[in-house]
Amino acid sequence: MTGPGAPPPSRPPTTPPSLFLRTAVREGGRAVREALGAAREAVLAERAEAGGLATARGLAACADAVVRAFVDHRAPSGRGFTVLALGGYGRGELCPFSDLDLLVLARRRTPAVRDLAADLAALLWDAGASVHLTLRTPGGTAAAMAKDHAFASSVLDHRFLAGDRTAAEVLRTRVLRPFLKRHGERFVALKRAEAIRRRAARGGTAALLEPDVKESPGGLRDVHAAGWLSVLSPAPPDGRALERALDAILRFRIEMHLLAGRKQDLLDLGTQRDLVPRLLPEGADLPPEERHLRALAPWFAAARDASRACERALGEEPTDGDPLPGDAAGLRALLEARAPAGPALRALHRRDRLERLLPEWGAVVALPQADPYHAFTVDEHTLRGLEALDGWIEGRGHGWKRLAEEAAALPSLLPLRLGLLLHDVGKVRGSRGHAARGAEEARGAPERLGLPPADAGAVIRLVEHHTVLGEASALSVHGDEEAVRRVAAAAGTREGLRLLLLCTAADIAGVGNGAWTAWRAAQLLEFHDRVEAVLRGAPAFPPDLGGALREVLPPRRAAEIDSLLARAPHHYAASVPPRRARLHLDLLRRRRRRGGAVAGLEERPGAVDLSLAAGDRPHLFADLAGALTLAGCDILSADAHTLSDGTALDDFTVRAPIPGRARVLGALEEAALAPPGSAVPALRAFARRLRAGVRPPGDRSVLARRTDDGSGPAAEVRVECPDRPGLLHDLARVLSDAGCDLRQVRVATLGPRALDAFRISRGGRPPAPGEETGALLEALREAAVHPPGEGW
Repeated sequence: MTGPGAPPPSRPPTTPPSLFLRTAVREGGRAVREALGAAREAVLAERAEAGGLATARGLAACADAVVRAFVDHRAPSGRGFTVLALGGYGRGELCPFSDLDLLVLARRRTPAVRDLAADLAALLWDAGASVHLTLRTPGGTAAAMAKDHAFASSVLDHRFLAGDRTAAEVLRTRVLRPFLKRHGERFVALKRAEAIRRRAARGGTAALLEPDVKESPGGLRDVHAAGWLSVLSPAPPDGRALERALDAILRFRIEMHLLAGRKQDLLDLGTQRDLVPRLLPEGADLPPEERHLRALAPWFAAARDASRACERALGEEPTDGDPLPGDAAGLRALLEARAPAGPALRALHRRDRLERLLPEWGAVVALPQADPYHAFTVDEHTLRGLEALDGWIEGRGHGWKRLAEEAAALPSLLPLRLGLLLHDVGKVRGSRGHAARGAEEARGAPERLGLPPADAGAVIRLVEHHTVLGEASALSVHGDEEAVRRVAAAAGTREGLRLLLLCTAADIAGVGNGAWTAWRAAQLLEFHDRVEAVLRGAPAFPPDLGGALREVLPPRRAAEIDSLLARAPHHYAASVPPRRARLHLDLLRRRRRRGGAVAGLEERPGAVDLSLAAGDRPHLFADLAGALTLAGCDILSADAHTLSDGTALDDFTVRAPIPGRARVLGALEEAALAPPGSAVPALRAFARRLRAGVRPPGDRSVLARRTDDGSGPAAEVRVECPDRPGLLHDLARVLSDAGCDLRQVRVATLGPRALDAFRISRGGRPPAPGEETGALLEALREAAVHPPGEGW
């Protein structure tokens, strides 16, 4: 009997050389390893044409040939026992480094049968296979199945290999039939609970961009679960669709095993990039990101089908509930309603009806992203953003009150929701330039839904400019008038800005990985308000920092204000908000009284601002960043200023709450007075402990570039890479070691990614383009990937 999860038999791409294997088995040892290796290599050589399922069956056939040759050699009559392949081997889903699960089923556990089982296991180990072999009687097998549902599912997926076929028939009649009759319902219930726990523990969705190809929703286990949960049904559901999905899943898993040289199931971004030339060798002329998406798309389409089949078997397929729209007018009404639209849109998507009503949506269904910032495929990202919008309107989530007010002020939610649905349709060719491409792709949608020209124009404008507010609010410094005016031009009107704000917030919330936080909400809303001021004809920033300070401080402090502004660098007045400058004044006053280093803080939504005044010295900023890391603070942004008298004013914004005010402030003051680099050993040890067992970031996940035009007194360099403890310290230390003065630092934390921007000079001038800048960028890349002494 073949188990419910096993696919129908098919011819492997290459028939193993059975005669050669029989000769090798008689010789044993190295001869078996070489013969089996040659047979497997022949199968793998044809894998591109054969596909994943046929290749896996071919690899299983190679192992079958060894087992049969051994049994023919040792016990040609094969009486009284049978050798069965179980689990994945039984299903014919053997990947290069999969285990061989075997059951020797015997009427009696005689010494001869025990010796045969032990010698078979030893032979396969000598051949380089990882073997799990058990010897049981029919009664022992039945008892073990009743106690262990994992073993039961493995036996249900058995396949006859060698020995006495009548013993295999005994398994079917005396073990499996009674088991299903007595324990079938309990077995299904246990497998159902197991599948629910597994799927929840692995993210609950097949749309994760870095899945485990075996355990995550949409992986192999979902295919198997669909069969196990249907073991009492006449036939498993979704047979053909599930087999197509299985073929794609196995193709990816086989390539991952070969790439790693071991069992490898985590399809993380680094592995994906390494797989691209293997999966799409003919696409070398495509842009790298588009090639990546084309190579990975089959996995995400297969995972979606496998996950749906498992959900149906679990009984989790959604019911219709409220009537879903069936035409363009119904979709328009849904998008226009003030009630939540997310659940209905997700239901339409799960039934493949949304792309019929909105053909542009089809481009993003199960579309992967090569962007490590995002956690989900484009369709899932978009739906989560729309659901976040529903939450704000209903009074949930960070910043909900203000965002709900902005949504209520819109004449209609239709342009916003339609713009959100379409905002990433241009990503089918990658994220670079996707907003402009998306605007072109989306042009027909508003007209088909019957939007008036003004609303249709607002939708296309939103798609075209949906990235500008998020990027500007994350990276621009206080006083950056150019960034504010750029966003104002993109918004066009105050209503356009309102649409842009809500779309940007939903876009960030849909990213996952904790990207939408109280700090990010406050940061976005603060920048929005500056853009709105420009659209109202007011200045984005106070025109005079000194005047703003005099308005809130008593007249007796006027001399302190003038002294600070006279000693500050030229960009200080334009880049420091009045509240931060007021804290600086207080710190400078305290430092005059007590000397040394003094630190202070102020709180704001989701974050705490920390400032320090101390004598400047080499590596000061890097050491302060390291001290905050050791104190358990998550740095969100940072700025550095040096006064003309050698006083450093260094500012850090960290995620709230912080682990004790006094302790953190004391750590900053102590680090400022300590010898340069004294905290490096502790920081390295801390980082190693925190990341024990974590795969290091790959070089290709780090971007370092210069972004200024070379005309100013300082250069701006940006580093984008996976965030990690001590990152800001390491980057700042590299620049200090290179003799650079840090004139300004900006840190944007985007979920698991960090984007650090440094305005630097060297000897009073910006680094020269070409070799000088290239060496700095290479040093920054190296520090991001391989910090000195990190011990990856």
